[in-house]
Amino acid sequence: MSLNELYGVCGEAGAYGIANHETVLPSSRVTLTEETAPMIRSFFQVEQPQQKLFTPIPRSVHVLWLIDCAGAVHLALEEMVDNEGTLLGVLAKAAAAQPPKGFKKLGHPTLLSEGEVMARIAGEIYYDPEADKSGSGKLWCLTNDSGRYGLREGQTREHLEAACRYFEKFHLYFSTRYTKPRA
Repeated sequence: MSLNELYGVCGEAGAYGIANHETVLPSSRVTLTEETAPMIRSFFQVEQPQQKLFTPIPRSVHVLWLIDCAGAVHLALEEMVDNEGTLLGVLAKAAAAQPPKGFKKLGHPTLLSEGEVMARIAGEIYYDPEADKSGSGKLWCLTNDSGRYGLREGQTREHLEAACRYFEKFHLYFSTRYTKPRA
């Protein structure tokens, strides 16, 4: 299958485009490869008895993910910057999480390489053991919740499922939650 069939066509950011502050690369940005997969898997291991200090962190943040035009997967925590573009930290996971006044969140376009503005699909990964209806014990949920690349017209459940299968090649297993794109 072609990349278009698997993950959707490569297109520009939908919804509200790319904001000026979204030229800052997140400090946590990583590309999923054979070399980085073990580190990424360790982040998603919630119970880490030897690392109790860091155990709550994955449960309390959103991980942004994106598939670029070439088919590479990029991930980062949802980070915030101030008006000057100085990286300030990570935005906490909550249904209505918004950065405090004077701060802006770095969205999915910041996962792209410098100068790139197009991607195939994007979304979030968050801790939600209740989302796994199969009973297979998946603690994390992969969504297409990206106003710019995941909720564009033409994005299908099959594109999200194909993205999930790509993660599985690296032994990263997620349940999925598909949101129908806006018309």
